[in-house]
Amino acid sequence: MMRPVGSAPAGDRHRRDPSGGPAGMAGPDLGGLFHCLEIEARLPGSATVAEDRGAGAAPAGALARRLSPRENTTVIRVSDAGYRSAPTDTMGVVPYPPLLESAFALDREVGLAPSQANATVAWGRATLINADRRWDAVAGAYNADGRRARVLAGRKRWDAGRGLWVDPPYAALREVFAGIAEPWSLTEAALSVPLRDISYWLERPLQANTYAGTGGYEGTADMAGQIRPRAWGGTVDAPIRQVTPMLIDPVARIYDAGGRVVTLYESGDPTNIPYAGDVS
Repeated sequence: MMRPVGSAPAGDRHRRDPSGGPAGMAGPDLGGLFHCLEIEARLPGSATVAEDRGAGAAPAGALARRLSPRENTTVIRVSDAGYRSAPTDTMGVVPYPPLLESAFALDREVGLAPSQANATVAWGRATLINADRRWDAVAGAYNADGRRARVLAGRKRWDAGRGLWVDPPYAALREVFAGIAEPWSLTEAALSVPLRDISYWLERPLQANTYAGTGGYEGTADMAGQIRPRAWGGTVDAPIRQVTPMLIDPVARIYDAGGRVVTLYESGDPTNIPYAGDVS
């Protein structure tokens, strides 16, 4: 292309964006590139209180004025450059407001030992701009811990005739990260969401029952909130071995093994233990 003399300083690079956008809109490798973040969030439900209303308290057929909040889930959708799905998409028109401060920062750890079974571990963080304190109510009522999180990437097309960027359809977006969200933290300026790979689920205890710390089978006071042991697998003929029971009542000498005890040993000797049986 021929350029007139004096149209740019000597040595100035040609600024036309190879993506088709106007000069100076984006770098040569990032023209029209954007990212979308999707995070599942859960709203815990509350108990519904039943009440008998007297005759004439409300007109017949009137709708209740107080709604009982029920457990539900939602999806938080944001982007770094603004995006809106197309009317022809399965989900219809869904906006992704430009409130994602940065796409995501992700570190990955890969095991290189060929003789060992290793899992790839990834962790990072996404930051949502808390403009007009819009995330205050969401962060206070919803919980995203252990919920799915995805980062999608796409590229806008420059429409020279209308002078604007055109969003691609949702089906054209590429999934660049699929993992789990950890507990988020909120400040006046931003909502910070830690991201983890799917192995985060393996770090969470499957057993949710805890000791109350009230004595007896509920453990001592210092055991309040401690997770009870629980054993999965094993049979009478092939039991789980080398399980150390937990002392929950030092006075009555009650131990919790988390399952049915088949054989009890003390220092490898099964004969010197006054065993009185199992309790439920």
